[in-house]
Amino acid sequence: MVPFNTLMESMSVIHAPAPPHESLYVHALMVSRTYFKTLRIPFLAGRGFTRAQETHPTPTVILSARLAERFFGTVEAIGRTITTITLPGRRSAERVVVVGVVGNVAWHPTPAKNIAGTIYVPLKTPGWFQFGATNVVLLLKSFSPALLQSIRTTLEQAAPGAAVTHFTSLSSMIRSSDRLYASVTEITSIFALAALLLTIFGVYAITAQSSVNRRQEYAIRSALGADPAGITRLALGEAAWMLAAGLVLGVTLALLLTHLLQGALYGVGSVNWLADLMGVLII
Repeated sequence: MVPFNTLMESMSVIHAPAPPHESLYVHALMVSRTYFKTLRIPFLAGRGFTRAQETHPTPTVILSARLAERFFGTVEAIGRTITTITLPGRRSAERVVVVGVVGNVAWHPTPAKNIAGTIYVPLKTPGWFQFGATNVVLLLKSFSPALLQSIRTTLEQAAPGAAVTHFTSLSSMIRSSDRLYASVTEITSIFALAALLLTIFGVYAITAQSSVNRRQEYAIRSALGADPAGITRLALGEAAWMLAAGLVLGVTLALLLTHLLQGALYGVGSVNWLADLMGVLII
């Protein structure tokens, strides 16, 4: 299985450190020994699977950092056990040993909030669930139609009767899976730019109109001996107060509304202080 792919399986962990009666669901992936190296998923503790562990009576697993911290409060979980797991089509208790902890992976553009993390199981572990379809992940230095045909032939020879449906790159899968979110982001950016331009022109128009309306007042002040610099400060000061009030109100509403976007974000905050500061300085 690879990130941003719909071909996912899940399991429920019953006797994990969780509030009573809480059903804890996790992503479950059966992977080969070279899976983590191919996808460049870093090990935070422990090591990968060995050939002997694939058929060992006591199943071994690798946990994501998020899941290890949820279970044991730390990523240093090597040798710890998870005592009861329910698997699809297999309701008996299962005792598994943790042999490694790896970095977290975003499997979907918006990770499910009810999924506590990921459990990786050796591909050849007997008695565990099997998929009707699977992914073969390859790390290629070059790309050509001839190479793809050679890979297809090799896979068909290794698994007679298996159908190789299609090839795609990981970047293409990511782009296609988050196309909707990217479109929403682009549209939102266009509206934000339009709002910024309207604000700039609006501030200029109001300031200019106010100066025109008060031209006679400024002339009288000048005739009475007012300093030209003082008249300029008067005009700009009133515009500054108006601008400050608008910025305070606008920034406050923006910070409140950004919380609505939090569910559509992963790995980044809902507030970009640098962008906000640049907008204020431009205005």
